[in-house]
Amino acid sequence: MNKIILFSITFSIILVSLSFSFFMDAYITIYDPDWYGLMNFNKEIPDKKKIFLLGSSSTYAVNATLINEKLEERGFDFEFYNLADMSDKPQKRLKNIQNILNKDTKLILYGIGVYDFEIFQSKLESTPTETYLLDPHLFFKFSFEELINNNLNEQFPLSPKDRILTLVKYVLRGPDQHYHPFIKFDPTPINDFNTIEKLYGQPRTINSIDVSTKNPQILALNEIISKCQNQGIKLILFTNPNSKLSNQGIANADLQKFEFFMQEISKNDDLDVYFLHNEYSELNIWKDALHIAIHPNAGIFTDDISEILLDELENNAI
Repeated sequence: MNKIILFSITFSIILVSLSFSFFMDAYITIYDPDWYGLMNFNKEIPDKKKIFLLGSSSTYAVNATLINEKLEERGFDFEFYNLADMSDKPQKRLKNIQNILNKDTKLILYGIGVYDFEIFQSKLESTPTETYLLDPHLFFKFSFEELINNNLNEQFPLSPKDRILTLVKYVLRGPDQHYHPFIKFDPTPINDFNTIEKLYGQPRTINSIDVSTKNPQILALNEIISKCQNQGIKLILFTNPNSKLSNQGIANADLQKFEFFMQEISKNDDLDVYFLHNEYSELNIWKDALHIAIHPNAGIFTDDISEILLDELENNAI
């Protein structure tokens, strides 16, 4: 009887974990910018080269519609897509980068943040297996805590249910917003820093960061860079914006380590890297400590990304 119970618990854990992993990644893995859903299967699709912005929700405030308008005004035959995804990190993005590279892609802008390289001590890994057998609910408790920590308290839905609904909608009628397929580009208020602290509290302090090749995130980033270069696709990196509140949780030594690492990437891999992590930290443009607001008065981030992109297109043959 004990063996049957043990088998049932183990099987349930494996099934839930696999299902969770599949539904969290399925949508982004099958993404196609030319897909408008089964209900619009005969829609005429413009034949334009693609520019993609990648990154976590820290980059979702970049207005793809506005950038597409500027591209058209300047006479560039490109379409720009903001593929910011919830809690995106290099390891997660690596799973679907080849799919993105195969979509007539000419240029990629990729937002990298200091949080991407945090050293995270997982309770799941450090807890002996026999502990889960004696107290199975700890597995789900630690899994939930790890999910919350990894997602930095992002204010976006992350449950399999939400992802399943998103996937179904994607198959039937395409993304809700074609140029912002993974996170809806809906207006959000600007909150001053005092209001942010009252609403959300202080962002958690990161433990420390690891920018050595022992960190799987570094290995994944290097592989993404290699894949882009091997396919002749221009890759531009920029550092994710931080508010002054989020910077309070980052040690100066870690910030310096992160900046030096990005400088080394620029030099060793011959990549353009733009440092934006402190550019807007004091400005009143934030929804919360980690996200710039979707608001007419918070367009400076979009303007800067637009300038980077247009300068690249005007000065280089792509």
